[in-house]
Amino acid sequence: MSSQTTTSYFTTNVQQHIVNKYWSNEEGTTGKAVFYFGQNQMSTYINQKKLGSGNYYFTNISCNDPSSIFDNSKIGNSSSGNYIKTDRYCYVIEISPDFQKIRIKKSYDNDTKWQTFYLLNNPNLPN
Repeated sequence: MSSQTTTSYFTTNVQQHIVNKYWSNEEGTTGKAVFYFGQNQMSTYINQKKLGSGNYYFTNISCNDPSSIFDNSKIGNSSSGNYIKTDRYCYVIEISPDFQKIRIKKSYDNDTKWQTFYLLNNPNLPN
């Protein structure tokens, strides 16, 4: 299976390159916003303070699809696709060919703009 691209970003097999890593809205620093994608939980940090975390999973079902409802049984058991489902939101996510940047947006909102996040190594953030 070959990867599809959207303006040089991969849209398939993204999970393996995103999980267990921190992603900052500013390159090389914790910036204002940081995401951490654990095995089952996605955590959000704002101004270096943990705002919260929640369960998530990857799916290949578009958020616009009527069958796209949050399914607890898929947490930790789904790794394909470039959509991220949480109990509150659904995002589309893409990763750069060098695996150093991701783009993310709420997929069901056509007015939402892509937000870019950069791989962040060894951040000093609270658990």
